[in-house]
Amino acid sequence: MIEIIKKIIDWAENEPEIRALILEGSMVSGKKTDELSDYDLNFFVTDYTKYINCNEWLYSFDEVVIYQKPDFTFKKWYIPSRLVVYKHSPRVDFSFWNIDILKQFVDIQRLPDFYKNGYKVFVDKDDIASKLPQPSQDGYAIVKPSKDEVLKNIYDFWYEAYCVAKYCHRGNLFFAKMLENGYFKKFLLQMVIWYESANTEWNRTDIHTEGKNLESVLAKEQMEKISSCFSGYSKDDILASIKVTTTFFKKYSMNVCHNLDIEYPLKRIQGIQEYINKILT
Repeated sequence: MIEIIKKIIDWAENEPEIRALILEGSMVSGKKTDELSDYDLNFFVTDYTKYINCNEWLYSFDEVVIYQKPDFTFKKWYIPSRLVVYKHSPRVDFSFWNIDILKQFVDIQRLPDFYKNGYKVFVDKDDIASKLPQPSQDGYAIVKPSKDEVLKNIYDFWYEAYCVAKYCHRGNLFFAKMLENGYFKKFLLQMVIWYESANTEWNRTDIHTEGKNLESVLAKEQMEKISSCFSGYSKDDILASIKVTTTFFKKYSMNVCHNLDIEYPLKRIQGIQEYINKILT
């Protein structure tokens, strides 16, 4: 165990509000890690106020280079967090969870996805975490989507294609690039993941849903197709990217629809394409 994690554990042991500390993520999932891999630490607390109202505690473990304060929700719960880059250590992600959430995991005897692939209990003052089920190694599985999910993805993709084309045509290249590399690529990625699963098997857990490991999972020719969907900072580049990406997406989405016995909305998509092509010309 590296020194900074030992310091954090010792600190948690002496903080009365912290009742449990659990490590999740790549460090305990058996996935490939390196010297830049994060430590994802979940602190289960009776009160997180002191940890979000003052950030001096972050400096107790190593010299802080920079940190971020994103907050998120889990079901109905508000989860504050601190993502910290330390000078002599890997990045450490601190998240603060109400202790009742951990109790619920135990009561229903079902792990959330982020624990299914592995977890390690560092602190368990009330002997609650010890009652968690064992990891099942099926977290974040790529499940077969419903008809509505597939069609929503298709229409959302084409709507974003229109938006990219619109702002590129106007010469608003920065905004066009933001859209192109944001939602436009997000919907493309989802279809690529469905395509891969539909043509192999569902419930795969080897593809990261945000594309972190695509290069190590997909075939070389697949990655070459995907790489051609990215453009430089010029109007001609972006317009060319739209054409390549929409062609690629259409092929994959038609295949997914065929595999899932979903009628592909060909006539409507042709209408959308014609509308976009008018903007591109």
